[in-house]
Amino acid sequence: MARSASACAVRKLLQAAPAVHADETPARAAGGLRYVHLACTAYLTLMHTGDRSADAIDAGAVLPGYTGIIVRDGYHAGYGHLTNALHAWCAAHLLRDLKDLYDFEPGHQDWASHMATLLIEARDAAAAARQAGQDALAADVLQDLVTRYRDLAASGLAANLYRRTDTAKDARRIARRFLNFEDMILRFATRPDLDIFTNNEAERPSGRSRYNSAAQEAAGSLCKDSPTSPASSPTCPQPPSGASANSTPSAASSTGTPGCPRPSNPPN
Repeated sequence: MARSASACAVRKLLQAAPAVHADETPARAAGGLRYVHLACTAYLTLMHTGDRSADAIDAGAVLPGYTGIIVRDGYHAGYGHLTNALHAWCAAHLLRDLKDLYDFEPGHQDWASHMATLLIEARDAAAAARQAGQDALAADVLQDLVTRYRDLAASGLAANLYRRTDTAKDARRIARRFLNFEDMILRFATRPDLDIFTNNEAERPSGRSRYNSAAQEAAGSLCKDSPTSPASSPTCPQPPSGASANSTPSAASSTGTPGCPRPSNPPN
């Protein structure tokens, strides 16, 4: 990657940003498969190529040592070692997975529809707070949101625990994800001052802007008949036993990103 003066200036500005969107996209180069790595904000973008390893992600020289919020997908093998930062899991990925799950078994996976409704409700509450210049949601609203979030995730796991179908297996994995990565998934609600509900900023420069419409489609399909209620507050209550506020499979202090793969593709 070229180390030009302009690239160095962009790198320093990104490292000072409160949130950075990160992504890695496969592309053909030199007769083989490479990945375009990207770190960006709404106004700054820095890209380089490499494989999909953590070392290749670090080669961009933006994320190592970064102490803000990294908005990303669920690729923990690539980003989980970045423990100086907080992490936010792009909700568009989550909405897509919930939609796929519900579409496969609408009679058994109602919890997925209700969880999607909850995410959209929380998104709207965070957006309203941001527009009002508030840096936190009301404590009672966030407490209500988190309580319902945990109840839905637990019910999704319980409903599929003893069912031996492929969709039930996916449902258990997704429910456990919501239970184990609560802080990372709800980062957008505990930091409503930042627009970090999705990772669309990182998808656009690499040619995958479809995620915004995909998230809206997933949300509309899942949530049109689902109940809604209030949504937000300043700090998230402690996650359930066994999951730290920033837990990832590889790092205890990392957390965190639009909706593409089938439910069976994302990590647990």
